[in-house]
This record gives sequence, structure tokens and C-alpha cells, in this order.
Amino acid sequence: MANTFLDRTNSRLAAAVCERWKEVLATHRNAAAYANSYDEAHLQARILRAWRMQLHNSLQARKVARWAHRYFVTRNAWKTWINAVQEHKRQQKLRQFEIARLRNIFEG
Repeated sequence: MANTFLDRTNSRLAAAVCERWKEVLATHRNAAAYANSYDEAHLQARILRAWRMQLHNSLQARKVARWAHRYFVTRNAWKTWINAVQEHKRQQKLRQFEIARLRNIFEG
């Protein structure tokens, strides 16, 4: 009877150890699952932040490209307009010179 009682105590102890082991295992599994989901969420946040920074840089580059294009188009139009004004002044001076030359020929 003592041996039966002794075996029964060990079986209770073994059952308690197994139960405790299951609890610890469940705790570790929950901690691992939480760490995995936490890391996954932070990884997604880091990827999203990197993507947004890349998009921002791309948009900034496009903005600078539009500004440069506008600047060069304006500069080209300005040069064309200045050349047209200068050409017009040259034509006026040429007409005035021809009129002065014709006056000299007819008057003098």
C-alpha cells in the first residue's frame, strides 16, 4: 500500500510538472507569436516609411524638373523676344540710314 501511495504521489508530481510545462510552453508560444506580430507590424511600418520617403524624393525631383523646364522655356522665350526687339531696332536704324543716304543723294 505504501508503494501504491508513493507511486500515486509521483504521478501527481509528474502530472503537476507536465501541467506546469504546458503552461510555460503556452506562455512561450504566446510571447513568440506576439513578438512575431510586433516585428511584422514594425517591418511593415519601416517599409511603408521607406516607400513614402522614396515617393517624396521622387515628387521633389519631379517638382525640380518642372521648375527647371519652366525656367528654361521662359529663358528661351525671353531670348527670342529680345532678339526680335533687337532685330526690329536694327531694321529701324537701317531704314533711317537709307532715308538719310537718299536725302544726301537727292539734296546734295
